[in-house]
Amino acid sequence: MMSNPGEIADAVEQFKKGALLYQHGQFMDDSKLMIAGIKMCRAAADRVDQGPEGRLALLPLLEHTDEHIQAFAATYLYRVAPEKALVVLEYLDKYRYTSAERVAWDMLRAIKRGDPAP
Repeated sequence: MMSNPGEIADAVEQFKKGALLYQHGQFMDDSKLMIAGIKMCRAAADRVDQGPEGRLALLPLLEHTDEHIQAFAATYLYRVAPEKALVVLEYLDKYRYTSAERVAWDMLRAIKRGDPAP
């Protein structure tokens, strides 16, 4: 179990970097960067899962200034805080016209199909 606040903060930072790497990959049309970003987010989510709060340590990212970080955080928080995650995903899907909207759209479609959240 990860209990050191510094380790949890490092994992949250890794998560943010992964979300931004994915976004950069989208912009550059580089699937390798996008996959690397997803892997970074997964690894970071696995690390925060070991902390005392678990994945809820990502909750502050729902209010991050970067919409890509918000979208990824909402995606990874859906399992543990669906009501909060849905608010962000639905907002990004309906009112934003960025690549973050695409992440939100994909996750909302997966939820409707019944696919498990990451």
